[in-house]
Amino acid sequence: MLAHQLIDSARPAPVKPVAGVCPACGVSRVYRSHRRKPLDWAFSLVGARLRRCHACNTRFFRLFSWTIPTRSAHRFARKLGAFVLILAAAALVALILLSFGSHFNATPPPDAGQ
Repeated sequence: MLAHQLIDSARPAPVKPVAGVCPACGVSRVYRSHRRKPLDWAFSLVGARLRRCHACNTRFFRLFSWTIPTRSAHRFARKLGAFVLILAAAALVALILLSFGSHFNATPPPDAGQ
């Protein structure tokens, strides 16, 4: 009986599903998922929890009562990154144009000889 207790105590405890349902299939077999991408880590910094459905393998974030599929979050991050890059490029072009404009519109220094 002692050997049986040792074997039972050495076995890992079964993973219990966390509260919630999968937004894709509605099954309640939802478990914590590992963070793989930088965006996963960024979402975890604001309190979002990464979950995975064991029935349909869908990954999603759970933030308060919101459910955000990881595909949508990653797509949004790519679009936001592209928008910020375009905005920074436009600001740089505007800054260059303003600096050249002020250079050409500068009044010449008065002639000292006259």
